Amino acid sequence: MSQNQKPKFLVDENISPLTMEFIRKLGFGVTDLLELDRKGITNGDLVKLAISENRVIITLDLDLGEIYYFLSEKKFGAIVIRLKTPTIEDINLVLGKFFEEINFKEVDLTKSLIILDEKKYRIRK
Repeated sequence: MSQNQKPKFLVDENISPLTMEFIRKLGFGVTDLLELDRKGITNGDLVKLAISENRVIITLDLDLGEIYYFLSEKKFGAIVIRLKTPTIEDINLVLGKFFEEINFKEVDLTKSLIILDEKKYRIRK
């Protein structure tokens, strides 16, 4: 990803289409597994798809964080949302706040694991 290019996202099945639309309204490229006709794929195939399309996965699935940690080479990026009550409104709120705060020139999201919660975010590379 070039330094001036915004990341593209791939939302997991556990993320609402309303959140996908919210991300689009913020000016990001985003798609989901339904649009790609890949509904029901495994986490491993989700990671392969994200890598092949140079997209960052957005998910509620904590297993994606484990997959990231156990790969010897960090070849994909994921934003794992950890909220006590993951409503669409709360998910959109933490994503919007994260997108406002993150410096896309300094952090390559396609090679990072980001954990978002109500109060903060953590970036693992």
